[in-house]
Amino acid sequence: MIDYTEPPDFDRSIVDEMHRRRIDEAKKSDEQAINRLWAGNAAGMFAVLGAFATGKGQGLPILAAVCAFVLGLAALSIGAFHSLLSQAKIIRELETVDSLLDLKPSSALRPSEEAGLTFSDFQTRMGILSASLLFAGVIFGLCYAALKVFSP
Repeated sequence: MIDYTEPPDFDRSIVDEMHRRRIDEAKKSDEQAINRLWAGNAAGMFAVLGAFATGKGQGLPILAAVCAFVLGLAALSIGAFHSLLSQAKIIRELETVDSLLDLKPSSALRPSEEAGLTFSDFQTRMGILSASLLFAGVIFGLCYAALKVFSP
């Protein structure tokens, strides 16, 4: 007689494969977003510094823009450094584990945490801060451009 209370292993393997694919896609998206933030903040910083060097960029909005871009880069750096240190700590803890009973709950990550899809992750919060600073830098740069265009 067939037991219909539990799904067959075949169904579970399909669900597990779909879940793994989604996690992999989320990881790729997270990595792409972080890389774009690095590039955007760095490009903004170099553009503003280029305007400073040529003498075309002066004033409070342009100074605020360069500060926002530099702080965005600093936030990404701090997030990456913190992530590196926390991963090293977990790996050192796992090196001393002899059985499953020795594992600490903090050593295991949920799939959403593994993909960087949680706001409790410090690197995710630093990425959000960096994105906010990137937008602030762009807005300050646009304010500067608008002041240059519309001022006599």
